[in-house]
Amino acid sequence: MDEDAFDELRLTAFTSRYRGHLAPADALAWARDPLAPALDGSDSPGLLLERRRQALYRDAADPAEAAGFRADADAWEQELALARGALAPPAILPAPVPAALPDERPAWRLRAGLVAAALVVAIVGLAITTRPSAAPAPTRTPAGPFAAGVPGVLVASISAAHGATIRSGLDGGGHFVTLVVTCQGAGDVEVRLTDGTDARFACIDTFPRTVVQPSTARLTTFGYAVTVTGSPSWALTVSR
Repeated sequence: MDEDAFDELRLTAFTSRYRGHLAPADALAWARDPLAPALDGSDSPGLLLERRRQALYRDAADPAEAAGFRADADAWEQELALARGALAPPAILPAPVPAALPDERPAWRLRAGLVAAALVVAIVGLAITTRPSAAPAPTRTPAGPFAAGVPGVLVASISAAHGATIRSGLDGGGHFVTLVVTCQGAGDVEVRLTDGTDARFACIDTFPRTVVQPSTARLTTFGYAVTVTGSPSWALTVSR
């Protein structure tokens, strides 16, 4: 495969995951280099914003102009978060052997019991529906464990199999935080951040679904709470 064909396939895959408002080809380039020129040769929004920022510091800034700059800078960071979240699909680990041997069943029940116990301890003000200890029907079992993508600096990682569904004291570093959820099965995964972000991800039986959601504001110290309804397999990463 020549380089042009490879680039076209990569752009097609990126476009299928990208949920932002930029031209996909430009978004793909800016996810890697926010100051790179656009496909048509024009300056990137990131470079234009940097020039505006420098101009604001040269003289006494007009309040309206400063507020406009902050709003545009926030919108640009949200677009970058969506573009970076669409860079690569989540890693899906190989499925285990579907036929459960008799001596494997006690281990499965023990693992499911430990997961259920951990979730019960983590409940603080939210009702979390845990997965049943009995193995689900083969036709409704997602294929293998899940891992969600990490578009930036990883802050937290949690899945149906491990991690606390409620955490606080996380460091957002003054950035927008990006949620990446991969799930499969009947049910929903809802993630609430302490800044007011409330994102609900609908899962389906047919195949793993990945959704990217940025926070509504820049975060310094923050927390999250995850609520699961139904019995999907799922994984969540929180990055900045």
